[in-house]
Amino acid sequence: MSKLRLLVTLILMAVACTRMHASVVGDSLRYVLDADASLVDRAKALVKMAERTMEHDPANALAHAMNALRFAEQSGDQATEHDAVSVQREVQLRMGMYTEYLRSTMRALELAQALSDAARIGSDLRALSIAYRMNGRMDRAVEEARNALAAITPTNDKEAVQEAERFLMHTLLQAGRFDEVLRNGERALSRCNAPADSTEKARIRVMMARTLLAQKKYNDALPYLTMAERVLSSEGTADERFTLAIDRAEAALGIDHITEARDHLEDAQALFPYANTLENRSLLMQQRYLVEFAEGAWKEALDELRRLRAFDDSTKAANLDLTLAGMQVMYELDRKDKDNHDLRDQNSRNEAVIAEQRISNRYLLLATGIFLALAVALFLISRNSLRNARRSRLKNSVIERQKDEIHAKNMELQRQNMRLAETLVSEEQKDIVIKEIHHRVKNNLQVIDSLLNMQCGGLQDPATARMLKEAQGRIRAMSLVHGSIFRSGGEEAIPVRNHLQELARHVLAAHGKHDSVSVLVDVAEIGLTAQDLMPLSLLVNELLTNAIKYAFPHRESGQVRIVLRPNGAGYELLFSDDGDGHAANTTYLRQGSFGMQLIEALAQQLNGEVRILKGSGTAVSLSFFPEGTVQRKAS
Repeated sequence: MSKLRLLVTLILMAVACTRMHASVVGDSLRYVLDADASLVDRAKALVKMAERTMEHDPANALAHAMNALRFAEQSGDQATEHDAVSVQREVQLRMGMYTEYLRSTMRALELAQALSDAARIGSDLRALSIAYRMNGRMDRAVEEARNALAAITPTNDKEAVQEAERFLMHTLLQAGRFDEVLRNGERALSRCNAPADSTEKARIRVMMARTLLAQKKYNDALPYLTMAERVLSSEGTADERFTLAIDRAEAALGIDHITEARDHLEDAQALFPYANTLENRSLLMQQRYLVEFAEGAWKEALDELRRLRAFDDSTKAANLDLTLAGMQVMYELDRKDKDNHDLRDQNSRNEAVIAEQRISNRYLLLATGIFLALAVALFLISRNSLRNARRSRLKNSVIERQKDEIHAKNMELQRQNMRLAETLVSEEQKDIVIKEIHHRVKNNLQVIDSLLNMQCGGLQDPATARMLKEAQGRIRAMSLVHGSIFRSGGEEAIPVRNHLQELARHVLAAHGKHDSVSVLVDVAEIGLTAQDLMPLSLLVNELLTNAIKYAFPHRESGQVRIVLRPNGAGYELLFSDDGDGHAANTTYLRQGSFGMQLIEALAQQLNGEVRILKGSGTAVSLSFFPEGTVQRKAS
């Protein structure tokens, strides 16, 4: 009986010690939370100070940002730590510390991913793209720009998505991937349908124009710059208007319109006080030098070149001084942190020795209580072990029966899987055969095209050669349809936009007009079957060939527009050019001509109707219903 009382007394003492320890831990936790709140406030205040001093005193701003980061790390608040790292990397970028900027960006991205904040992740991925670009890794820069767009798209934040799209286009332009920039620009323009998107469309057109300027396609860039100027002249920022004037001056200079280039340069000079940055100043001086050089003003051009070189040298020297100052700030702060860390370690060691002396007795008493509790638990466990053994034998017998049943069901499931796999293999073989047929048809059509091309080389009759050229164009159109079917993998609906764009490029290249005639394909997200796409491709080929041959008899350039959009239960195709409509219609589209007969026959295959619209150029409208009644065959 006395032993039982002793056991109960020891257990009660152990419980009391445990409660006392929990109370001490709770008081410490409340103290830590109060300290964290103060650290967070100090970190946020330092972040704001760094943002305010970033422009005029970057070295001091870097010191504020690093101190804010230390407070945020001690607080454990990841959102505040992310804000501190973000402002630190912005200062590092401004000071030319690109390696440190990359490290800070990687750390910010890890914090954003821990917070699961899509907006922060998208911003950090764009910063990571900039870091790779500054360090010469253009392939990684493009990859991270794509990742930034993919991260921000699910948020449905329209402005953020548009900004991410423009950033991707800018990164692709810096990487020299001009075709991708133009494709992304066309897709972005097709998505900007609301009236409020006019400013965004203008900014996209400016980016596409800069891509064409980088390729020295000045004539192609001018329409985009003109359309963008109509909007940005009233709705754009001062910096956007300044760079637009510089781009227009470059385009005018590229086509030898020196007077017009000087006018745009004067517009940029007038806007420069409102967009006064080092980069804009360099652009203005460089463009001024190019204009003076083009006019043959050698002395003025030489003076501008000297000023430009001096400005670049001074800018590089200032950037170098700024980078060295930033490294000095980081070195001094790291040294102070090391001294403070050593001092804190010494204090921690002293406090640890004192704490060990205080808690050793508590641990001894707690260990005694635990030992007694284990003894009681061991007695209870030994008493229940036999009971559990009997139960386990019964359970094992049930498990064995269930295992046999599961094995039988697994065998039946494997047989069903084998039958299903055989069926899938058969279907896949059929798809492969169909794709191979379309591929071979495409190759055969290309062989016919090559034979006709060889035949044309030996003909003396221009009329016969022209007819063979037209036949070649139709064969290429059919070959493109079979190629689209092969690439789509036998899908029912083939995307029409990419197919018509590729068809237009082939027709322009075949007639040598890819530099003088521009084709704008404005097609909604429409998919057609191969049975419908074939006559539609041949019809567009006929109209575009007619426009190239007859619409611009006295002009070196022209524009063709192809629009395809839904119209009720069917679709409407609008084909127009800005050429001499009378000459084209009387030559090719007159009633009873072969061209008109072929177009009407193709329209009948689509269950459609062709109308020649009145206007300054040639305009043709086709309304057709591919999924309506059974298609009629051409006679």
